[in-house]
Amino acid sequence: MSFNRWSDTYESEIKKSAPLPIGDYSKFVVYKAEKICEIIEKNLLSNERVKILDWGCGNGVLDKMLQDRGFQVAGIDVSPKMIDLAKRLNPGSEFQIFDGVSLPIDMESVDVCICVCTLQHIAKPNRKQVFREMFKSIKRGGILIIYEHNRWNPLTRATVWRCPFENIQYVSVRELKKIVLDQPYKTEFSIKYHLSIPRQGQVINSLDRLFENFPLGVQYTAIIKKL
Repeated sequence: MSFNRWSDTYESEIKKSAPLPIGDYSKFVVYKAEKICEIIEKNLLSNERVKILDWGCGNGVLDKMLQDRGFQVAGIDVSPKMIDLAKRLNPGSEFQIFDGVSLPIDMESVDVCICVCTLQHIAKPNRKQVFREMFKSIKRGGILIIYEHNRWNPLTRATVWRCPFENIQYVSVRELKKIVLDQPYKTEFSIKYHLSIPRQGQVINSLDRLFENFPLGVQYTAIIKKL
């Protein structure tokens, strides 16, 4: 699915689709950026500048936040309009259009590959091949971070049902584990669930961590380390 049609109204459509008022949408992107930073700091030992590939980068807002935190970021997407927006927001960084499956960069050229709410838009028969390509991009010892909707959360289902571009096929944790096991690499695999509430103090932070191992959150993250 191409997001050309929604490139100018992407954030406003998400806000309209949410069953509860969400306020400033950028807070939710900051939340994702902080979670990704935590995962990288926990899983990578190198002190060198980490290079990230954003598979399905969209408008590049998340990438800008990651770059502001010191990471080197490149992005790929199937939507020419989204790539144009990402380039404007991230001058000097590499963003390119691709076919949605085949890896358009060198093998084992990045430390981290992130795929944020993108896999759900890829047809199930193609997901195994997409994973193979994402794994190819990552160096040994690097990590693949998959961020997806949790289908068992009622707020998630309500938002997806109301959103005009969320004609998705949910990605289950069970499906992810099977795909990873089918890859020709040794890996470490873990799952964390997120309330996806922007950080607003110690109470919210504590609740988020308390429930991260239970399938209650709005979204979840799969962290896959390539050994």
